[in-house]
Amino acid sequence: MSEKILIVDDEATNLHVLYGILRPFYPVVAATSGAAALELVRDSPPDLILLDVMMPGMDGYQVCRLLKQDPVTQAIPVIFVTALTSTADEVHGFELGAADYMTKPVRPAVVLARIRNHLELRRHRERLSTEREMIERVILRMHQVPDFESTRMQTLIKPAEKTTGDLLCSAVTPQGVRHLLLGDLTGHGLVAAIGGPMVTDIFYSMSRKGCPMTDILAEINRKVHSRMATGMFLAATAVSCSADGTEGLQLWNFGLPDALLLMEDRPPVRFPSLHPPLGIVDPLQLATVGQDFAAVSGSTLFLYSDGLIEISNASGTWLGETLLCDWLQRMMTDGLDLEWFNTVLEEFHAGVQQVDDLTLVRFNL
Repeated sequence: MSEKILIVDDEATNLHVLYGILRPFYPVVAATSGAAALELVRDSPPDLILLDVMMPGMDGYQVCRLLKQDPVTQAIPVIFVTALTSTADEVHGFELGAADYMTKPVRPAVVLARIRNHLELRRHRERLSTEREMIERVILRMHQVPDFESTRMQTLIKPAEKTTGDLLCSAVTPQGVRHLLLGDLTGHGLVAAIGGPMVTDIFYSMSRKGCPMTDILAEINRKVHSRMATGMFLAATAVSCSADGTEGLQLWNFGLPDALLLMEDRPPVRFPSLHPPLGIVDPLQLATVGQDFAAVSGSTLFLYSDGLIEISNASGTWLGETLLCDWLQRMMTDGLDLEWFNTVLEEFHAGVQQVDDLTLVRFNL
């Protein structure tokens, strides 16, 4: 069935002209006011709208603004058809989200060509959206790991889109060594998430074989360098320790913000990045031993991606590492959990769209 076109114009003559052009090719419905048009769209959304600007009551600009503010109707292409010919009027229409702008008197061949092009573009967008949803579902299933080791660990994961470029892996080797890996692939959303299954597969398959963390990191680095697109890399923090977290604690930071070790009555211990992100240079130049530290019973290690410290409030100020450290110390001192942390984080950036994936890991030692 052909796509349906809605014509909106308060002049019967204009409606008659457009109806005569379109009717041989498309189902057509008409409205003589902005309010009537919105009602028709709500009842039976068209595939494209031809919209006059100058109408009594609600003008075309107002109608377009309302359509683009509604998630249900914002994808419907709107083409202004108007007697207004100034550049400022045309620019204003595009700023409101219009797909095109035609001036009266209309030329039938041009009207049909533009409608055909915009309907084809919409079909392409809908197909891409459907394919994207299928890919997202596949990637999300591939990220699900049945042997994720969550003992003594809390996590806060907030992707900017349905899929995330942040990844978190946790396993215990046959020798009883605990492995943790927090990674942040270049970018966010679907493009960044594509490399996640490859990294997690390497991590878990090698951990199950009892490979040391250094070998796992070297293999991840090699695969990201050789298989991912140019310019894509993995910022990461890796931790290796005894299963109970009390012995042999080592940490490697590859381009992520400082990891934090918080201990009661002691200043925070920071573990900065000493290596470039994984995938930039191959082979990986890595010390056999990472940054060693003695874990005090009751201390807590925090790992986080840069999306957390770079989240901003309404004034454009980033959360930053200083305020984050204050919040984490308060959480430990007052016996609070990540639910409290998420609440204060939401309050901090209330009304501001999150633009990057963020992950926070709390590992109790």
